[in-house]
Amino acid sequence: MLETIFTYVSLARPIHLWLVFVIIIIYAGIMSVILIYHWQTFAPNNEAAKLAETVFGVVTGIILVCLAVVITIFSSQI
Repeated sequence: MLETIFTYVSLARPIHLWLVFVIIIIYAGIMSVILIYHWQTFAPNNEAAKLAETVFGVVTGIILVCLAVVITIFSSQI
């Protein structure tokens, strides 16, 4: 699995990195709209809002860490 990822990253072109950036921006935008709607709809239910915020933060954090690792590996391949 890791060898496949490293092979793909070593063969990656800059367009793939831009595609990852675009996907993250779109994901963050969609999740922000969902969370704003969620907070407005379920404002009294603070636990649900906290859970949604936590899930959003954790998933976004994992994606950004993976992106940082990919960029680091890609940069070392140049």
